[in-house]
Amino acid sequence: SVETPGAQPDATDSKQNAAKPERKLTIVLDPGHGGIDNGAVSRSGTHEKDINLELAFALRDSLLAKGGVRVVLTREDDTFIPLDARAAAGRRERADLFISIHADSIRQSALRGATVYTLSENASDRFAGEEWQKEKPDVFDILLDLTRRETVSFSEHFATSLVHDLATRDIRLINRPKRSAGFKVLKAPDVPSVLVEFGFLSNRQDEKLLQDDAWRKEVAAATADAVMNFFGGTEQGGRRGCTAADECDK
Repeated sequence: SVETPGAQPDATDSKQNAAKPERKLTIVLDPGHGGIDNGAVSRSGTHEKDINLELAFALRDSLLAKGGVRVVLTREDDTFIPLDARAAAGRRERADLFISIHADSIRQSALRGATVYTLSENASDRFAGEEWQKEKPDVFDILLDLTRRETVSFSEHFATSLVHDLATRDIRLINRPKRSAGFKVLKAPDVPSVLVEFGFLSNRQDEKLLQDDAWRKEVAAATADAVMNFFGGTEQGGRRGCTAADECDK
């Protein structure tokens, strides 16, 4: 008998595709500060580093409960992690999203509420890692510009979505809650990143909420819902599409 040309490869391809598991949505959570770096300290002695870690644990649990999600923390205990290492974790884990978790402090004790930050445009020009600069200058400029534009756009859209979803869930926000700043931890040009200040330790009401386990679970659930709604459900077969800088699965 004569085999039909192409029949066997098609069958093999089908088996290979069926056997290859879908890549889970990967979220890297970054509890700010840690170790010798306490972060903000309230008048009553509450350390931001501790609040950030508890918030990260609550958000991790909420995300994992959704299913189809892989969550990585930059730290899981009271350890000092350099800013560069935090940003590098997002790239190493090929994160679909990097969320840096913080609690703010300011002299005006009346100010309270959450703020969502993206990396400012001017700052993004200064924060390309050394591995990007190994390419020839013209190739580097083109790759960095294309990748950064996609990443910035993605980050901005998620930040807008997160602010909307938090407001919908009655999570208190400051005026103009979506802002940009030169946070070095958001520097990875190919990882969508946001920094969220969930409240102010300089405000007594916010401090009580930040210390309250039930409130942390509530705000974590709202943030997890925002993440899953943004990515379109509980299953994510691969990241947001490969750019020139992505090491895509073959």
